[in-house]
Amino acid sequence: MKRILAIFVAVVLCFLFIRPLQAERVREPAVAGSWYPGDEKRLRQVVDDYLEKAEVPELEGEVVAIIAPHAGYMYSGKCAGYAFKPVVGKKFSRVIVLAPSHRASFHGASIPDYTHYKTPLGLIELDKPVCQALLKERLISTHSEAHRDEHSLEIELPFLQRAIGDFKLVPILIGKMDKDEYYLLGGALKKYLSEDTLLVVSSDFTHYGPDFGYLPFTTDVKANLNKLDQGAIERISDRDLEGFVEYIARTGATICGFRPISILLAALPEDTRGQLLNYYTSGDITGSYRNSVSYAAIVFTRGDFSLSDAEKEALICLCRCALECFLKEGRTPSVREVGIEITPALKRKSSAFVTLTNAGRLRGCMGYTMRDVPLCEVVMATTKSAAKDPRFRDSPATCEEFENMHIEISVLSPFRKISEPEEIVIGCDGVLMVKGSRSALFLPQVAPEQGWDRATMLEHLCMKAGLSPNAWKENCQFFVFTAECFGGPCKPLGASEHFGEKSN
Repeated sequence: MKRILAIFVAVVLCFLFIRPLQAERVREPAVAGSWYPGDEKRLRQVVDDYLEKAEVPELEGEVVAIIAPHAGYMYSGKCAGYAFKPVVGKKFSRVIVLAPSHRASFHGASIPDYTHYKTPLGLIELDKPVCQALLKERLISTHSEAHRDEHSLEIELPFLQRAIGDFKLVPILIGKMDKDEYYLLGGALKKYLSEDTLLVVSSDFTHYGPDFGYLPFTTDVKANLNKLDQGAIERISDRDLEGFVEYIARTGATICGFRPISILLAALPEDTRGQLLNYYTSGDITGSYRNSVSYAAIVFTRGDFSLSDAEKEALICLCRCALECFLKEGRTPSVREVGIEITPALKRKSSAFVTLTNAGRLRGCMGYTMRDVPLCEVVMATTKSAAKDPRFRDSPATCEEFENMHIEISVLSPFRKISEPEEIVIGCDGVLMVKGSRSALFLPQVAPEQGWDRATMLEHLCMKAGLSPNAWKENCQFFVFTAECFGGPCKPLGASEHFGEKSN
């Protein structure tokens, strides 16, 4: 009887202790010691140094997602430091990492059959309930062999370990997918984007040169690479999935993580904005652009991005000062000269229009639709352009009109491509129409002010573009946007009243 009892106890002990050890399936690091330091102490020092040296601006809202590079740390570590700096010290219970599969070919997405990922900094436990729930979704399956030697996901983990500490991991490698499937997988992930979840996308940007089979240009390579990458980054920051997919197809830009990025854009909430924190190329490091890979750090934040009353008044003041200075002195003052407080919202890279009226009569309206210049600078430059509106070449705005002028500022949301003009909502949407080399834009307030319905507005939009009124009915592209509109009168301010000494 004692012998039976001893055997029973031994079996129980095996079940309690040995079985868990056997069930632990660890994905060992594949590129530690080559792509990044394999020694724990050295790796901690290197990552901490990249994070400490990254200087990022004050961000609006809460961080929900990051795009970070995945080259060896000697090349992309600096950029990764910028990507992860905004989450240093923040607490996330779960991190979902989307990374491209470079070595294994499969369709859809793969979550591995591991319990942990390992780096020289320690083990990271997988969020098994979420992993198992996602494996029930269409397109997601298990291809553990794809994960075994893949660097693109592993390379992000030491930065996550040092930036946010403890978390559970949902590692997803992305294989081949069609455009419609980006929305499907993005929708599946959206269900898990809680406040304590961080979404990380691993991607380098353009791979240029004969080694990569991509040579769209051979002169001014540095400048052309920057232009090519910024075109993609602009669409990504604007959460423009359709525009990003079209841009990749049109340019052939060799962004290895374009599918994970596309899924990210499909998953992000509507009240999310992207911001570029750092960008450079391997050519900037080596001095040779014969073969070059680009790196970008992009952060997405979520929150209320509307301007405060004080910020609106500050922008009106900037326009007012720019207009008076241009009409009286023929120049545009700098933001620093005006001496107002420049908040993060006023530094946000935005597009905007400025409309000038006198006793209700239009005297100029010009805008800037790119999103690569801080809003405070955009409104000042656009005010000058409005004062020189070529439609009033024979009767330009004058100094004598200044006191009677009224300024209206329209700060535009990111543009969103639509499939059919019937999607345009009069009174809500502004519209950009493009047909061939011709284009024209109406702000959201134009159609209601004129009493136009959708068809009439489109006819006038065509005529503004120099096309026949019915040209909108075929072979046109339409983009819609909203606008935050506000304004105020010009006042006879003297230089002593609006040019201060405050610097920002």
